[in-house]
Amino acid sequence: MSDKLNGNLVDPAVVTRWETERRFIRQMSFLPVQALNTLARDRGVGLSPFNEDVERLWQIGALRADLVVGRQQLDIEGLIFVGHDERGEYLYADVRDCVSRAEGLGNVLTTLGGMPANAYLMFHPFRYYVLSRVEQELVPHIGSLQILSSTTGLQKAVERFIASFNEKTADERFRSRVRRWNEVVSLAVAVEPFAFSRVFGYYKVPVTYDNNEEEFYTALRNQYEDCKALLISIGVDGVKEILSELCREAERLEPNDDIRRLIRLTKRYRIERVKGKLGGSMYLLTMAEMIRRAAERVFDTELPEEDEYGYGGGEEAASFKEFFYGSRRLLDSHEAISRFIQDLNLDYTVRLRWYVEGDTELNALQSELGGDENIEIFNLRGEVIAGKGKGLSFRENLLNDMRRFVYSFVYLDADVDHNRRVLLKAVEKREMFGMFFISKPDFEFANFNSDELAEILWEMALEKGAPPEEKENFLRLTSTATNGRQLFDNAKKALPEWQRLDKGKAWGERLLNFANENPYLQRDGQKRTRPIIEAIIMARRTVECGYYLSKEGGRVDKETGRIVNVKKYFAYGSNMLKERLVERVPSALVRATGYIEGYEIKYNKRSKDGSGKCNLVKTEVEEARVYGVIYDFLDDEKSNLDKYEGLGKGYNAEGVQVITDSGEMRAYTYVADESAVDDSLKPYSWYKDLVVAGARRHSLPPEYISQLESFEADSDPDAERERPNRKLLGR
Repeated sequence: MSDKLNGNLVDPAVVTRWETERRFIRQMSFLPVQALNTLARDRGVGLSPFNEDVERLWQIGALRADLVVGRQQLDIEGLIFVGHDERGEYLYADVRDCVSRAEGLGNVLTTLGGMPANAYLMFHPFRYYVLSRVEQELVPHIGSLQILSSTTGLQKAVERFIASFNEKTADERFRSRVRRWNEVVSLAVAVEPFAFSRVFGYYKVPVTYDNNEEEFYTALRNQYEDCKALLISIGVDGVKEILSELCREAERLEPNDDIRRLIRLTKRYRIERVKGKLGGSMYLLTMAEMIRRAAERVFDTELPEEDEYGYGGGEEAASFKEFFYGSRRLLDSHEAISRFIQDLNLDYTVRLRWYVEGDTELNALQSELGGDENIEIFNLRGEVIAGKGKGLSFRENLLNDMRRFVYSFVYLDADVDHNRRVLLKAVEKREMFGMFFISKPDFEFANFNSDELAEILWEMALEKGAPPEEKENFLRLTSTATNGRQLFDNAKKALPEWQRLDKGKAWGERLLNFANENPYLQRDGQKRTRPIIEAIIMARRTVECGYYLSKEGGRVDKETGRIVNVKKYFAYGSNMLKERLVERVPSALVRATGYIEGYEIKYNKRSKDGSGKCNLVKTEVEEARVYGVIYDFLDDEKSNLDKYEGLGKGYNAEGVQVITDSGEMRAYTYVADESAVDDSLKPYSWYKDLVVAGARRHSLPPEYISQLESFEADSDPDAERERPNRKLLGR
């Protein structure tokens, strides 16, 4: 391990000198001994309630101060004079190392004298990290029930710990570790002034500098330039090692990933109020993030977030965030944060909006779901297209739902054909995500038999004063109805003097009450769950599902109205042309266009017809891109495409990260096996034309289309093979 990784990271005297020269840019206040002692005790470090533990750890050099202030000159080894403050007091940097004794540090405090007179110590809150690490070295790892099992065994365990502790602390490597812990804190203290705003979103400008902000920001820039040189000397790998140490300690204090993530999304003052070891974990993660943000700025790169450095982190943690929340950078993406909060069911907002056409469905659903804060019921009142003064159109509402990660449920009657066509068009254009239900011919008769409806309506008529002797005639007339409107028309014919029967609130509530009591519908010799009961069950299940994950892996099926699982496929060759792809996977729909980096396209995959087909070839050319189209299709159709493409017989399936206008998207594609690559091959002209036509169809960049056109091609000697492929081009 290099010196930079072995406890020689930072010259603390330099950091303290910066601090004294630019103390007005400090964002987190230094703490006296008592305040640091309280902070550490409140966050799980087992210090005494008095100040002597912090003072004694300082005396033996295990804990460095960020600033030592003397009312008079101090003559203490390891304290370096750096200047005076405005009161004329003496300011010192603390560069002392932990004391070294051949016999180890057992009983070392008995050799100490008192604290130096006329001096007081100041610590950055980040010194908590040193106290936490030192405590681990001082606490014996003995089972809490050992005394109940064997007092002799307990005594022996303590004796073994003491011997081991003395042996460890007598070793120079222990002093190196303590030095490193302190210098990691010094690094965090150095970058804190300019990294603070990247973590918490604001700067605190001292009141005395409100009228001279230029001086404040000039000092910040100077602090950055000084820290830039320091970070460059440490290097990216050295920074990652530091971040790993801090994040592992944070994970040891609080092992629950989601709890740590959630609290880090709150405001600074709330983070600083968190106590117990969880609060300590927050301080360490704040340290780590400040160092990371500073290093990202210096090295002009993105480093992994803090949850990727723990024991269960790395690529697995990054992939988890990308898969579930849509981004590897949870702290930098508002959309990812929204998905994370929603996934924890902590958003307390509408997660599903249910659109209905009229009062019957509205009142039925409100009687069942009206108290569910996650579900909102919206009555279109037959207005699928908004007129003047009627607000948003149905389509705009569906699009807004998608922007807000809200599922859309739509319940329409089949007898209003225009509304149905508008809905299906939205599904086809991916302008909604959720489920839809088409009632044939309408809500009443899709969910109930005519005799059931007649009985329910008769009960309402009785309550309104209908003569009981009219029941037989009433049921006879109403049970012949075939839609809801006819049902009420026939009811009014049966009871002409009772015109108060209508599709009001009571009607919708009665229908759903009946459905709940009798959830199965008997029709055509079959027994099935009533569609409205099935839809309500689906809605309640859906709000428990993460929107992003469902949408990434699914789409609304135009035939069934349900969410179906799909595969995302990146087409970069002839399959960019939809007419060609749907021959192989009929359910294919365009999801996005985009490009992948680090590849170039070649026609060097050997085909069974002897020509060259498209292939992705890795390249070191920095700006290399291959453009294409992301399609998705039903899961069970993938085997068809595998067969057509020759999976395992020249092509392999590989995952790729596609950059689109709406962000990165994961998909799979086909890449030629090395055994099937021949750079001497050329494509047939019809195949090249299919590729170019697909690129044009999806408006890929003109310069990329020109690149595709520039490849040489051969004529196909087999006219029978060429004819159907030319037909796809309309030629």
